[in-house]
Amino acid sequence: MKTVTFFLTILFCLISFQLFSQVNPGDEYRSEDDPPEGHSLLYVSYGKYNELTDKIHRINGDLEGITGNSVTGNGSLLVEIVGRYWSGINWVNDVKTIYNYDQNNLPVERLAQYYQMPHWINNWKEINFFDANNNKVESLLQSWDDAQWVNEVKYSYSYNGNNQMITQLKQLWEGNSWVNESSWTYTYGTNQELLESLCQIWNSTTWENDLKWTYTYDGQNNRTQDLGQSWDGSSWIDYYKVDFIYDENHQMIEALEQSWTGFFWENEWNLFYHYNADDCCTEEICKIWDGLMWKNYNRVLFTYDNSNNRTEELRQTWQNASWTDSYKYFFSYQTITRIDPDPELPNNTQLFSNYPNPFNPKTVISWQLTEDSQVSLSVYNLAGQRVTQLIQQRQPAGSYSIEFDASHLTSGVYFYRLEAGDFIETRRMILMK
Repeated sequence: MKTVTFFLTILFCLISFQLFSQVNPGDEYRSEDDPPEGHSLLYVSYGKYNELTDKIHRINGDLEGITGNSVTGNGSLLVEIVGRYWSGINWVNDVKTIYNYDQNNLPVERLAQYYQMPHWINNWKEINFFDANNNKVESLLQSWDDAQWVNEVKYSYSYNGNNQMITQLKQLWEGNSWVNESSWTYTYGTNQELLESLCQIWNSTTWENDLKWTYTYDGQNNRTQDLGQSWDGSSWIDYYKVDFIYDENHQMIEALEQSWTGFFWENEWNLFYHYNADDCCTEEICKIWDGLMWKNYNRVLFTYDNSNNRTEELRQTWQNASWTDSYKYFFSYQTITRIDPDPELPNNTQLFSNYPNPFNPKTVISWQLTEDSQVSLSVYNLAGQRVTQLIQQRQPAGSYSIEFDASHLTSGVYFYRLEAGDFIETRRMILMK
């Protein structure tokens, strides 16, 4: 029972936290059966519907990216997600995830619990470590055995000069040491777009090919297809693919998942998305192919607060010719306005590299001040035109971050410029939709 609960709780976090990620490989914890983030999912450990929706939310970049600063556009941090199931009478507590951040607002711990009336019981936790560029370099997953935390899985990440993940190593804890399990290598194009992901499996002595994903983009840098192939010992064989359709605002409105039978591509799932005037996804409808026609399978309704933070996610299943409530997630936030990384004030004024970069459509910009200053932070296009002003106010000495939402902009190179007293610095960032 405990093992079942462990994996159910991981599923809860995978489904819910999908809403807070960018299209960066390896952004969040994956279970033993899950491929890296940012890739079409071959495995069926939690059902292909959940895997596909998890992937699509990552491509859309709905909210925040766990690898970097976790500040939303209105200066909020996700602090808790509670999952409740519908009993037929009321909503009943099921699982909960609590997020803890360091003084730079980096998510250093994620604690998962399940409900056993009348208490919340520890299940597993993820501990994250970051480098000076706010890149997550290691994630450690531990399970609770009723007395202590036990090592389970460790992910190690490396990055290129553009802060793009280039390798991910997964290791399993076996008694008293970490043992290699799998690795992913990522290749990028001239526009810094992700072109290929290669997975290899450790066979005790060498690395062997396992899976490969190739990504295709249109002229607007929208990712239009993910093609998955498996290694048969001598060549790559088509296995799975997902095709994406976008509207005129570069919002994903449809995703079609198909598997290769050996002779033709067979339909699996078809997902449709609807958005409100603020470009927030309000509805997701999933249909399943029964061999002859598409049938309703699952629907998700999203609710937001006045700051466009997602506050509820209602999941429904298709039963008896109507949508029936099944599960609901509740999201809680805290508002932040200033970050103090140390008891001591910074010893230099600095503008940091945004993260992630490239991004779609959101990225976090951080800076620090040595003294009280009039601060201006603006974003410019290649023509030198200011497209938005993020900050225009006096700030005391300390460290700060803000999330930049570029949903209204087209893909391309942009510059962000910080002016604080006599200090002026400009950095480059790339928006890829």
